[in-house]
Amino acid sequence: TRPSIPTDDGADSVQYAWAVVEKETEAIKDLSDPKLKRDIVKQAHFQFDAGSANQGKWLVIYFRWYSTIKPELAGVWSTMIVTVIS
Repeated sequence: TRPSIPTDDGADSVQYAWAVVEKETEAIKDLSDPKLKRDIVKQAHFQFDAGSANQGKWLVIYFRWYSTIKPELAGVWSTMIVTVIS
């Protein structure tokens, strides 16, 4: 099936926390680290542009379901995903 937001559970968006690092070993494991930027999108399937200047660097990213109306209903963060930017 296609990605979808669990609106029946109160979610209306996806929140993601991300950062670009030079080396895979520099991946940010602490979600409270201020180097992680946080954004919200209203679609479950979306395109993320890390920027051509970051080619060859590493993207560290986490996801969770989110409610902009009731943030206390936010889901738990996913496991860390680390991938090279190409």
